[in-house]
Amino acid sequence: MRLAALLILLIGHAAGEVPTQPTSKPFAISSDPAGQLYPQVVDACNDFGVGSTWSQRDDGTWEYERSNPGGYFDGRVSLKFGGGRVEVSGWRYAYQAWTVTSVSLVQTDRLTVVEYTIRTPAGMPDWTIRGEAKHTAELMADAGIREMVGEVLAALGGKPYDDGPYLSAIRNKRNAPGWVSVKVDSAIDLLASRSPRLREMGEEEIRSYGWEAAAYLRQIDQSKLSVEQRRAVQCLLSEYPFAAGAANQ
Repeated sequence: MRLAALLILLIGHAAGEVPTQPTSKPFAISSDPAGQLYPQVVDACNDFGVGSTWSQRDDGTWEYERSNPGGYFDGRVSLKFGGGRVEVSGWRYAYQAWTVTSVSLVQTDRLTVVEYTIRTPAGMPDWTIRGEAKHTAELMADAGIREMVGEVLAALGGKPYDDGPYLSAIRNKRNAPGWVSVKVDSAIDLLASRSPRLREMGEEEIRSYGWEAAAYLRQIDQSKLSVEQRRAVQCLLSEYPFAAGAANQ
């Protein structure tokens, strides 16, 4: 992972390569509060210019591909999403030894996998490196992966990646005073996620802090939570009788 970070940061951006923005696109892609990539269709029936293709497969998966987008991955970039699966990919046309030639990130409710290939000198096999994690933000914490995927998102016309409050708060404030409240607040955000797996992760995170988490939960203003969040909080508090009644006072 560290090697790739050096390769793409020192070689790719040293060239000052910036992807051009598509004049129009049929989707929007950003990251949700839990740090998961979130694409959505905004215009399924328009003409998106030369070099771009947009289609829907029989299984409902939407596919977008853009050729010659400029930037580091100047060959093409693509996005596929549907059925709880998101895939973003980029390929480089112009390359030299020890540069990243392609990257792909596949996200599902339960696992995110990233894979990238490094071009080696003539006579050596190229290197393909793979990493996986339960959460996209865990992979994007690596500077090299974040840079590579960020280049693809930029070429797709997406917003810069934001890993949200969940992992960033834990990473930055774990040892600060009141860290339990910081971590529980971040996990509560997951309880409102569209992904069942992320909601499950939020509940597991809160449970892992035991009585301290329950004591904090009984102090929060539940009127500011969604129905789904309130239901989960009540369920969690029911495991700690001393806090269950006080939560509604």
